[in-house]
Amino acid sequence: MKKLLLSLVFLFSMSFIFAQDADEAAKLAINTMKENCLVVRLESHHRKISELTRLASKGDLSDKTRAALSEKLKSMKLERDAKNLLWMQYFNQHFNFSKVLFTYDTTSVELLKTQSGKNSFLNDSLKIEPSIRLESGNFTAARFGTTDTQEGTGVDALIFQNSSFEDLQKPFPYYVKLTYLGYYFNKLLAKDLAEPRNTERVVKKANEKLREFYKKVN
Repeated sequence: MKKLLLSLVFLFSMSFIFAQDADEAAKLAINTMKENCLVVRLESHHRKISELTRLASKGDLSDKTRAALSEKLKSMKLERDAKNLLWMQYFNQHFNFSKVLFTYDTTSVELLKTQSGKNSFLNDSLKIEPSIRLESGNFTAARFGTTDTQEGTGVDALIFQNSSFEDLQKPFPYYVKLTYLGYYFNKLLAKDLAEPRNTERVVKKANEKLREFYKKVN
């Protein structure tokens, strides 16, 4: 019984220490974002586009097939750019927790940390703008993807990361769901408004959660 009690005390102590470490890491992460910059990693769909480009350039295709692939490629790029411009628009309008910059998800950590990220960041036309740079070597990143399924969530989300592109962890508010119930109603009743309204809501929610957490821990 004594050994069992000692084991329980040890486990409780370790859990308390790990919780403290997690709290300190989350506080450091939120303060780093607040004092520096959020780099939003916009989706490039690089692999899909590269594969379609490869298929469309094959020499043994019929004119009809080549035209269909080319049209699909064009449509994919237009849809990608339209979504990315929406993210830029609403981040610039509603995200004031920290400064925000935009790059593609193909940009490496090494490139961002070289010459303050020169030739990494996008202007409002989704073109590389060499004059846009990080003001310091510290930044927080954000990606679009699926949360870690080890926690049983596995939802599509805007996910915050550290400067090594590692997902942040609780208690940091490290993700915001990408779709809400209203999005599906809008898809049925007001299709043209569905994407803008949903994007705006995600950005506002992200800004709100970060501000609340910052206030809580400082």
